[in-house]
Amino acid sequence: MSNTDPRSHLISGSNIWNVCVIDNIDFKQSTFARGNIFDVTRSSTHAILRLVFQFTLPIDISLIEDETIELNENNFTIGRNKDADDLMQSFINIIQEFLLFNNNNNKLTFAQNFNMELFNKKIIETYNTCMKDIPPANIVILEAGDNPNNNDNINESCDQYFKDLNIPNNKSINIGCDEAIFRRIMRYYIINSKVQPLLGMWHTSKDMCSVLLVIFSSYGIYNFAALLGVKFLDKLEQVVDYRSTCRVLDLIWGAVSCALHIYAKKNNINFNEIMNIDNNLVKVWYCFFEWGSYWKGHRLGIRTGNFLMQLKCLEAFSPLFPVAGKNNYTKSVVQYLSIINKSPRLQKLLNFVGSVNLTRDGHFYAFDEALETFGVKFIKENITGNIYNNETLKRQIKAAQSERERMDLLVGEFVNDITVSYTEYAINSRQEALWKLTDSLVIAFESQTPTEYHLFHNCKELTPTGYQKFFESYNLGKKRLIEIYRQEVLHLDPIITKGRRKKEIVVTKVKDVQNTNKKNNKRNQSEITTHIESNIAPTESNVESNITPTESNIVSNITPTIPAISQLENLQIVESIINDERPQKRKRHTKTNEEIEILTPYLSNPSPTDNDTNLILTALLNISDHWTKKKVKDTWHNNKKKLNKNKNNT
Repeated sequence: MSNTDPRSHLISGSNIWNVCVIDNIDFKQSTFARGNIFDVTRSSTHAILRLVFQFTLPIDISLIEDETIELNENNFTIGRNKDADDLMQSFINIIQEFLLFNNNNNKLTFAQNFNMELFNKKIIETYNTCMKDIPPANIVILEAGDNPNNNDNINESCDQYFKDLNIPNNKSINIGCDEAIFRRIMRYYIINSKVQPLLGMWHTSKDMCSVLLVIFSSYGIYNFAALLGVKFLDKLEQVVDYRSTCRVLDLIWGAVSCALHIYAKKNNINFNEIMNIDNNLVKVWYCFFEWGSYWKGHRLGIRTGNFLMQLKCLEAFSPLFPVAGKNNYTKSVVQYLSIINKSPRLQKLLNFVGSVNLTRDGHFYAFDEALETFGVKFIKENITGNIYNNETLKRQIKAAQSERERMDLLVGEFVNDITVSYTEYAINSRQEALWKLTDSLVIAFESQTPTEYHLFHNCKELTPTGYQKFFESYNLGKKRLIEIYRQEVLHLDPIITKGRRKKEIVVTKVKDVQNTNKKNNKRNQSEITTHIESNIAPTESNVESNITPTESNIVSNITPTIPAISQLENLQIVESIINDERPQKRKRHTKTNEEIEILTPYLSNPSPTDNDTNLILTALLNISDHWTKKKVKDTWHNNKKKLNKNKNNT
């Protein structure tokens, strides 16, 4: 294991570009240490997983001029840009193609026979033109580094790439990583500019999801998600699962897009002029369409290997990070964009290879996504035994590739097939939920009092002050990015960290919404009860009439309003409504003398058979429907325990 050399898998050449990626990998001990398990916790072992993607480019890399551009205030581009706007316009055109608007006799009709899967497939077909001539990358997992919670270990792991890849010290290396490690490498980059960190686009896309949820939390986005069928809104809020969160945001974006187009068409408004109308609610959700398009475009750039699309959509989206109070990503995005702008050579290389293809043609992963999704998984699947210290973990990682190759060779000898088939998952299109949300949005957009509509309950920022703060937030975020750029990159101003976590909008947590709903339900329940007690007193005629309510009456009044309750004439219906809302307590069954008489011979039997139990059960069911076979057996076991306890006491 110690003699294994993963560098033997590396390839070399003047047209080979090495993209290095590092990430944390950790293991917990499989067993507790000797002693009391309640006093001793299992220790964890951490290491730096080091991987390299080797791409074969169609040109000689040495011919690319390695020049450096001096940064200033003019060459830092953030905010809206032509490329991002052109992408958004193409989204608009595709949506209009699917909707197929038709105005016949002043009656607007449109198609509803499409879903987000068809839309996404269309845009991927349109933009999936990059990396056609680039063969699959050679992937090598190199010797692991020490614990990543130490800056020196991170620096040492970066320097080790120069030795492993035989790169001269005067040449630079590019290292992709998540945002936490990016901040550590940036400290080293200030000392050694030959180590160029690349901010992981997958982790960035994940934080973009969180930004959208935070910004629109007080404007109804969680109500939209609930209408789509999301059960665990707190997990959505935390972006626990990236794919599921993207799916929900994609559906919301699709519904908002269709609703905005329908609203604009009905009111003869140019779609691109929506921000000039007086309907503030529509303008808020037009911003979601616009900012969500930047997020979709960034993700589309990852999936198609289009680096320019990733870059321009990130530049357009970047002012939203400070708006949502994402201080770490705000600073990291500024530094990452500065590195890209400073190095034309790096831009050219990334234009050749913006993502990595691992599983199937036309489907790409960000560098950090590939490492975390496949690299970490590969290592954890191929490491055996109990990992109890860092050195053992590093040796296991070092040998994992060789062990896997030998296993693949062995399997190939007997099965004659070592390929893995990757197919698309069968996905529920949620088409019905998509159009249900779309129809609800159209109604709300056209309403004079949209805050009374169920989609916008508990949306505390749908006020003139809330609207004004929202519409100013993007430019304020852009201003804060420029301040950080001047302080952290150009060093023109003193670094001031106070106030960087300030949010430009009011955030509503899912927990706050749930607590508000509980309070409202309690208040409504007390109002209903009070109204019943004051207005519906039982009279003698009510009691003596003995009217039996029909099922239709009960169903139609399950959730009555106070005026509806005041019109009810039958007290039994009101009582059934109130009682149905409260769970009934289970009543304890008390054995009758007749049941005890039947059970006595059964309980004295030292080992009753199933036939005996069934006979007793049949007799008991003639008296009460409480009994089941399990309850009869439990009665026998409880009686036996009681007898044994009394015997021991005597």
